[in-house]
Amino acid sequence: MPPVFGPVSPSPTRLWSCAEASATAQGYLAVALGLAMAAAMGVSGVLYARWGSFAYVTMALLAAAGGVFALAARRLTGGT
Repeated sequence: MPPVFGPVSPSPTRLWSCAEASATAQGYLAVALGLAMAAAMGVSGVLYARWGSFAYVTMALLAAAGGVFALAARRLTGGT
């Protein structure tokens, strides 16, 4: 959707278009996912250092839980 053009305003701010808002939200999501992955990597290193190969079981269980949550979310949203 193109930006909304209206009367000229002396204000230095302007209206955002939908594309700009979407790009900003996507940027914030990318940062959040990057931080989550960095935290997961750090935790997995600590787990492996402490419990060795048993850490794999823990990570596999977390991945399975993520799959269950994804299926539940799909079911709750009607598969869209």
